[in-house]
Amino acid sequence: MKIVHIITRLILGGAQENTLITCKLLAERGHDVMLITGPAIGPEGELFEQAKKETPGEVHRGITVNSSPYGVSFYRRLGFVPLEAEKEVNGMRITPMQFDLGSNQADG
Repeated sequence: MKIVHIITRLILGGAQENTLITCKLLAERGHDVMLITGPAIGPEGELFEQAKKETPGEVHRGITVNSSPYGVSFYRRLGFVPLEAEKEVNGMRITPMQFDLGSNQADG
């Protein structure tokens, strides 16, 4: 089954941690799971590093985002790479980017 979870921010908090656990368990059961999130860092802290460590590369190829022009340099610092050039979709400028979880396995 294809499942999409949407959460406004991937920061420290109960709802966000519950969403990560849910996505992980559903993927382990063979579902095709996508997590869509807004900013990953806030005054509460961030969960991106935890998400990288807890997401097995065998299950997921990577974490994909559609970055606004202002977020590209931020995502590059986190290790994301552009999948294609900036484009306009429904009046919004985006750059599809991906973090390769396979290369992260040596770090965890």
